[in-house]
Amino acid sequence: MIASQLETGGSILAETTMFPLAVDAGRVDGITHYLLVHPESVSANGALRTFCDLQVGARIFAMKGDRTRLVDRAGRVAGQARESLHEGQRSLAGGIVVYCGGCKLAVGDDIALVAESVWQGMGGAPFIGCFTFGEQGRLIAHNVHGNLMISAVVLSQ
Repeated sequence: MIASQLETGGSILAETTMFPLAVDAGRVDGITHYLLVHPESVSANGALRTFCDLQVGARIFAMKGDRTRLVDRAGRVAGQARESLHEGQRSLAGGIVVYCGGCKLAVGDDIALVAESVWQGMGGAPFIGCFTFGEQGRLIAHNVHGNLMISAVVLSQ
């Protein structure tokens, strides 16, 4: 998949979206949560560049994703944000969704399904979205910089 880039260097962004690296971010109720790290390129001397800082000596994990999960996750994130409103759906005025640009590239033409998933998660409320490279989000009670993240903010009346 990235054999030619390992020999000569080059971008591996598209090839690694479904196969990111990750670091252990901690546990919630005994379940490990991972912070994803998206490999961006390989240099001619074999060095790996990522969109996220890695600490020297950090244990990294090889992860695997798929298109369906990337589509469905956006709606789940939007729904969780909507459910966090104290007055529930009645007070929802709309939302803002940040969807990783790498995820957008990976879902390709299915981006319309992502929008539909978010719309359903928002209970039909209006929303605006953007596609970023390098996201900020909350993970286990900490704000973090990560990759391949989806986040949603809901606005109430």
